[in-house]
Amino acid sequence: MKYFIYCLKHYADFSGRARRSEFWFYTLFNSIISLVLAIGFFGKVVALAYQESLNPNDTMAVMLALFTNPFLIILMLYSLAVFIPTLAVSVRRLHDIGRSGFWLLGYYVVSWIISIIMQIFTNNPIVVAILLFPMFALAIWYLVWMFTDSQYGPNKYGDNPKGMGNPTEEETNNTEIDQ
Repeated sequence: MKYFIYCLKHYADFSGRARRSEFWFYTLFNSIISLVLAIGFFGKVVALAYQESLNPNDTMAVMLALFTNPFLIILMLYSLAVFIPTLAVSVRRLHDIGRSGFWLLGYYVVSWIISIIMQIFTNNPIVVAILLFPMFALAIWYLVWMFTDSQYGPNKYGDNPKGMGNPTEEETNNTEIDQ
């Protein structure tokens, strides 16, 4: 929970490095909260489906009932609230393995493009199946990077958050004296 709160406190901090534990504990608590809200939303949807007073053919009434669902509103607000911290911790995690945060932008842009193409070719299952392969490969690649251990020592994004390989205070002072 401390990492989740830490990431929320560092709302838009895209600099520095994030350890695997920071990223994955944030992701765990974010997923749990989202799942609870989604279960609440779908529970209300199921209850709505069994409600006798609502005519399923009345599209406007069904849409109004769905979009006034408090769980959906809370879920949407929550998703908007954690969007920036989620990007920030992901970028810091990439920094920890020595990668630029622009790799994340590339991942999302390619995923969005593939998703749009899949929407265009919804009626063609062969095209959809072919397009699922690069999306799956991108997701695996991204996961491998998120599970990769920290780059040893300092890199251009900062010191190793584990402290491994970082110059000691004495080494830093000796370097300053030598210059």
